[in-house]
Amino acid sequence: MNNLTKKIIIAVLALAMASSFLMVSAQEAEAVNGMGDIEALAEDLGVDVSDLVRMMNIRVEDERVKGVQDTQAVGRIPQGFTFTGNLDQGSRGSDVRYLQIFLNDNPATRVATSGAGSPGQETDYFGTRTKNAVIRFQERYASEVLNPYGYTRGHGFVDAATRAKLNELLGREAPVDPAPTPDPTPTDPVLEQLQQLLAAVQAIQERIDELEREVDRPREGEEGLIYFSRLSRPRLSSMRDGESDAEVMGIRLEAEDSDISIRRVDLNLEGWQSDRENRKRPRTLLEDVSLWVDGREVARRNVDRDTVGTGYLETLRFSGLDIDIREGYYEDLIVKASSEPFREGYLEVSFDSDSFRFLDGLDIGQTDGMQTGQKFSITESDEELIIESTGRIEEGIVKVEEDALDEIDLLEFTVEAKQDTYLESLDVRLSDNSDYIDYLSLSDDRELLDEFRVSGSGRYEILPMLELDAGETYTFMISGETHDILREDQGGTVSVEIIDALALDYYDYEIEGLDIDAEGEDLEVYVAMPEFTLLDQRLYLFGDNKRGDGFVEFEIEAAGGDILIDYIDFSNTGRGDFHSPIIVYDGDDYQEMEGGVIDLSGIDAISEGDTVEVMVEGVINGAGSRERVKVFEIGWSVEDYDGDDGFIYQSIFSDNYDFIDDLETERKWISDFPSPILY
Repeated sequence: MNNLTKKIIIAVLALAMASSFLMVSAQEAEAVNGMGDIEALAEDLGVDVSDLVRMMNIRVEDERVKGVQDTQAVGRIPQGFTFTGNLDQGSRGSDVRYLQIFLNDNPATRVATSGAGSPGQETDYFGTRTKNAVIRFQERYASEVLNPYGYTRGHGFVDAATRAKLNELLGREAPVDPAPTPDPTPTDPVLEQLQQLLAAVQAIQERIDELEREVDRPREGEEGLIYFSRLSRPRLSSMRDGESDAEVMGIRLEAEDSDISIRRVDLNLEGWQSDRENRKRPRTLLEDVSLWVDGREVARRNVDRDTVGTGYLETLRFSGLDIDIREGYYEDLIVKASSEPFREGYLEVSFDSDSFRFLDGLDIGQTDGMQTGQKFSITESDEELIIESTGRIEEGIVKVEEDALDEIDLLEFTVEAKQDTYLESLDVRLSDNSDYIDYLSLSDDRELLDEFRVSGSGRYEILPMLELDAGETYTFMISGETHDILREDQGGTVSVEIIDALALDYYDYEIEGLDIDAEGEDLEVYVAMPEFTLLDQRLYLFGDNKRGDGFVEFEIEAAGGDILIDYIDFSNTGRGDFHSPIIVYDGDDYQEMEGGVIDLSGIDAISEGDTVEVMVEGVINGAGSRERVKVFEIGWSVEDYDGDDGFIYQSIFSDNYDFIDDLETERKWISDFPSPILY
């Protein structure tokens, strides 16, 4: 018998024995007979009955003291005190402290076992731990404080119903007998469950032989591999002390060659003081960390002495997971964190090749050996303005009209004020090669706030002149207006970033300690340009020959004018040899030219609004590498709009601009060992 099966049987037997000892006298004979069967079964299974009795005694003792803890008087709460107002996460005051004292009086609803919020160290702040303790209290009395109002789970908000139950229990006197024996009635739902478990013991015994046969049966399936990489979002640079469930990092998990089931995740935590030189313990900075997949919380753990220890570089383990990823697909795993109140410092969260325990088709698992992390700060200053990008302006190509005034959104950002603030000015920097941007403007969702003329790249001042309320977050947009864009380069790259701000407090003193992380993405602005649409892509792998054949098929449409495609560079991103590339352009085949570039400069231009189909394909030879074939670079020319004869050369590179990364295949692993054909 494997150890897991044995542990399950021990637990079930222990509960079954507990039910036998708790039966009413009318059922004693039947229970005794049941115990005889259990002892015989335990002997057959090689289980020590004394272990079962010890587990049963613990269960019975838990039943005896249940209800006593809820009725004991709380000595550290003032006589006659009652809860009178609503309490929620973020609340502060003596009511919160008395709430924590009351909850700590019962181990089942204890706020924390050590540190802030634990017995004797209660605080005036209602944080995540307090909320979780309130949820446990509400679910303990769900029939009184949740079910009558349509709730099926605790919500953590101390409302009228919850206050009424708190005050009711707070006013009871402690019983004289510290350990009264409960009245075991057959209608007790706990006893009913235990009786059902007792009846299931025999069924479990019948399954033991079958389970052992499954353990000894030869495994079927394929060995799998998991790749992980950090997502560009969320890109957290700072979070406020006491903030809950802030998204601090995202990683993408891809399953290759087999379905993958992730069972355990280890997250590395490393802390520093605010100067990033002296070390700081992660448990002093974070309350808890949670994992989310597809918008669903899959795990949550407190960050304390018990879970991460007292070091500066520690591992937080999430066990008992069940995250399934189908072969050839991926899941995005988001890490969220809640920070301790009144603490500041720097943290790095990271994953490495040992962070994941998972099962594949052979019940083993391995990763690609990557390591990825994210650093961010936790700030506690009350004199702070947080300015950061929203991430909604994505890198890409922007087409503007000839001889027209076009407005381009360059940077969307948020401003969060921790106190009443007057935001007077923002210093922004316009990137190089931005001579065709004539105006910059600032607006919110209601109106235009400031607009002024610019003269190329450089540093400029924007004047919002706005009053910001404490605790509020505001969203703004910086836009650029094009005018007379038709110069020699006919376009180019433009971006903007916020580099400084002037904010005043209530007394008109300048606020120090601003947190600014607002930088726009690079935008390629053109009058005439190609627009790309992916039609199909595939990478075939032949493991026996250690070879891959791949292709990418897409459309090119001329937008804003006639487009002459000069060349397409088609390559791979792995370590295998790449050769014999062919391009089928508008029905005609073209071979690779010298230097790995397919020259198309002799082909007629694509007329404005017309579309041609392109397919590029090649062969990869190699082993033990992760391959991907892709369009690496595209060059084109457009007619000189200044009236001179000829064309103006343009190009884009996938290394610099992510917006053509769609023109590539999925990644495939070319194994060192023979394997069947993979499609």
